Amino acid sequence: MTVVRAAYVMRMNEDFEVITDGAVAFEKRIRAVGPVEAVRDEYPDAEFV
Repeated sequence: MTVVRAAYVMRMNEDFEVITDGAVAFEKRIRAVGPVEAVRDEYPDAEFV
């Protein structure tokens, strides 16, 4: 699992929600999008880049 951290992550939902200090976890496809701490808690062994 790889997690990319970014200052801003935009979710492509109805509200185009912007997450400050966000992260995207993926392994062949996206598994999670959210605040860095929430994604880190969900995937503690992931490689953060």
